[in-house]
Amino acid sequence: MVAGMSAATESSAEQAGLQAPMPPEDSPELLRNIEVRFPNTPDNGSYINPLDYVFYMDVADHVSLPSQDKWMPYTEETERIIREDFLSLWDTGFLNDLWIEVIDEPWDNGVVGKRVIFNLEERARVKFFTFEGSEAVDRGDIDTAMQENGMAIRVDSFLDLGLIKRVKGLVQFMFEDEGYQFAEIEHEVTPLPGGPGSVELTFHLDEGPKVFVENISFVGNDAMSDRKLRGQMKNTKERWFLSWMTGRGTYKEAQYEEDADRLVAFYRNEGYVDAQVGQPDLDYLEEEEDGKSRGLRLRIPVEEGERYRVGTVDFDGNDVIPSEGLASIFEGLKPGEYYSEGYIRDAFETARELYGALGYYEMTLFPDLQPRTELDADVDVDSNGETEAGGNGNGEPHVAENRPTHIEGAPIVDVTIRLQEGDQYFVNRITIVGNRTTHDNVIRREFQLAERGVFNTAGLRHSVRRLNQLGFFEPLDEETAVDIAKVEGADNEVNLTINLTETNLNQLTFGAGVSQFDGFFGQIQFQTSNFLGRGETLGVGVMSGSRVRDINVTFTEPYLFDRNMSGTVGLFSRKIEWIGAYTEDSTGGTATVGFPLALYSRLFVSYSYEATNVKDINPYFTVNPDFLSFNPFFQDALLLGSGGSRTVSKVTPMLNHNTIDHPIFPRRGTKYQAGVDLAGLGGNSRFWKPVLESIWYLPHTSRTTIGLRMQYQYLSAG
Repeated sequence: MVAGMSAATESSAEQAGLQAPMPPEDSPELLRNIEVRFPNTPDNGSYINPLDYVFYMDVADHVSLPSQDKWMPYTEETERIIREDFLSLWDTGFLNDLWIEVIDEPWDNGVVGKRVIFNLEERARVKFFTFEGSEAVDRGDIDTAMQENGMAIRVDSFLDLGLIKRVKGLVQFMFEDEGYQFAEIEHEVTPLPGGPGSVELTFHLDEGPKVFVENISFVGNDAMSDRKLRGQMKNTKERWFLSWMTGRGTYKEAQYEEDADRLVAFYRNEGYVDAQVGQPDLDYLEEEEDGKSRGLRLRIPVEEGERYRVGTVDFDGNDVIPSEGLASIFEGLKPGEYYSEGYIRDAFETARELYGALGYYEMTLFPDLQPRTELDADVDVDSNGETEAGGNGNGEPHVAENRPTHIEGAPIVDVTIRLQEGDQYFVNRITIVGNRTTHDNVIRREFQLAERGVFNTAGLRHSVRRLNQLGFFEPLDEETAVDIAKVEGADNEVNLTINLTETNLNQLTFGAGVSQFDGFFGQIQFQTSNFLGRGETLGVGVMSGSRVRDINVTFTEPYLFDRNMSGTVGLFSRKIEWIGAYTEDSTGGTATVGFPLALYSRLFVSYSYEATNVKDINPYFTVNPDFLSFNPFFQDALLLGSGGSRTVSKVTPMLNHNTIDHPIFPRRGTKYQAGVDLAGLGGNSRFWKPVLESIWYLPHTSRTTIGLRMQYQYLSAG
C-alpha cells in the first residue's frame, strides 16, 4: 500500500501519457513518498485499515506533492518527525514489531527523493480461547477469579503475552489452593483461517497429583507438644480416613502463613513473646500407584524463647481516657503473672468500643514490650513479689532498690500500651440509598446515631443490627454495611451512607380443594411485614368451605403514636363442623402493647379474649354414659360441664430479650423469652401457664448456622 499524494499524482500522469512533474534540478533531497508494509502476512494484508496507521503519522503532512508543485525537503527535522511517528505507532499497542527503512528513489532529472517504508507486524487477535485437560478447577471459577483480579481475555482482542502469563499464574495459584502443587499450565496459539492475525488461544491444564499431608512434626519445641501445636493449626491438617469426603489434609501452601501466625499467637498467649515459627521443610513422598495423589511430611521449625512474666503495665498517648480507666480494661495483665497477648486483644476490642462510643473511631494501640535485661540478673523474687536471698559476690545481700529481672526464674517483661487516639468525629449527614418502598423515617428511627451528634461506632453497629432485625432488607454486615467518608473542607466530620436492598415481603396465597374433614373449601391469604413502606405488619386470611370457616386479621404498629412502643391487634372467627360429632364455633381477639426496657429488651402485655360454643352434638355422646366415662378428655372438648360454651379471658405479661441479627436469615444472636398466661378475669376458665423459651444461633461456616431452641411450659388450673 502506497500512502502519498505524490505517488498517486505521478501514476495518474503516466497513465494519461503525460510527463510527470519534476522538481527543480537544484532541489535538495526531497521526501518523495511514504509506504506502509506488512511483510510477514500473506498478500501484504492487515487486520486494521492501513490508512488508520497513517493517521498516527505526522510525516504524512511532509510528503512532496508534484501535482501542486509542492516539494518538501528531507532534513534532520524530517528524521525527527519520523522517529516520533515510530513511537506513536508503537504506543498504539497494535503491533508486535515495527521497523523503518529509508531508501533513495531519484526522479528522472537526478533530484534525490526519499521513500520512507514503515514495516509493521500486527499483534494477533484472539478469536477463541479455551481451557482444556483438567476438571480439578472449574471453568466458571476461573472466569470469576479473572474478573475479580481485573483480567479479561475478550474475543477479537489483541493477543497479550503479559496477560497470558498472569492468567497462567492465577490458574496455577488456584490449583495450588486445591492441593495440586505440581500442576502445569501451558498455552498454545493456533492460527485460524479467514483473516490475517486471527488465532485460537488454548490453555492446556495438567493438575498432577493432589498433595496430602501425611505427617506434621515440629523441631525446637520443648514447652509445647507436637499434638498441642497441631491443634492450633486450622488450615494445615494431617490426612485421615474421611479426607476423600471432607478434604482434610490437602496441603495449601498459601494458607500455611495463617497457621504460622496462629502458632506464634498461641505462644505469645502463653508468655513466649520471642517465639518464632519458620517455613516448613517439605518432604514429598512417592506418588501413589494411580498417580492421583502424593503424600507430604512437614517439619516445622520453632524457636520458643523464654516464658515471660509481667513486670509493670503502663499507658502512653492517652489523653481522653485516664490511665486508671484503661487499667481497669487491661486488668488481665497482672504483674507477676505470665504474659498473655490474648488479654490485650480482648481488652483492645473493649477499648476500641469505648473510644468509638466517644467518637474516636480511628483509635489504635499496640503493646510495647521491654524485657528487663540490663539490671542485676542475680536479683530474684517469688510470685508474690518478695525478694529472695541473693549475693553480689561479696557475701552481702542485694539492695532491693534495683528492680528484679526474674520472678521464680522466669524473665520479666514490662508492658507499655501505646495509644494513638486520633480526633473526635461527629456525624454530618446520614444518607440512605436503596429504599424504594420503605419510608426514610422507618429506617432512621432504628438508628442509634443523630446528625450533628458524636460519631458513636458502637451505636452504628447496633443500628445495623436493628435494621437487620426488621427483616425488610437483605442481610447487612455490621462492620461494613455503612460507608464512612470524611467531609471535605470540614474538621472532624463524617458522612454516613448505608446501601439497602429491599426484599419482597408481600405474600399473597390462594387456593381451593376438597378434604375428607373440611369438604370443599377455598382460601385466600395476604401477609406483609412492611405495609405501604411504613414498617407495619398486616395479615388477612379467609378460608371458607362447606364444613369450615376461618377468618383472621392481624395488624401491628411498631411505633404506636410515634413513640417507641408497639401495638398489635388481632381478631379471628372460626367455625368447624366435625362430621357426625359436633360443631365448634370460636370468636376472639388479642391486643398487645410492647414497651422498650433496653436496646434489645422489651416488655409485652397482652389481653386475649376467646368465646367458644359447641353445638349440634351427636346424641350418642350424651345418652351413652359408658362412652364418656372412657373418654374424659372428649367430654371436656364438648364443653358438657359448662353448658356448651367456654370463655377464656387472659392477661399475658412477657419479657423478651432478642439479639438475633435477622428474622429470616439468622447468623448469630440469642433470644430469651419469659411469660405467663393468667386466665380468669371475666371468663369461665381459670388457669395459669408459665412459658420459658431460649434460642441460640451460632455461625458454623460462612454459609451455615447452628440453631438451638429450648422451651418449657406448664399448665395448672387456677
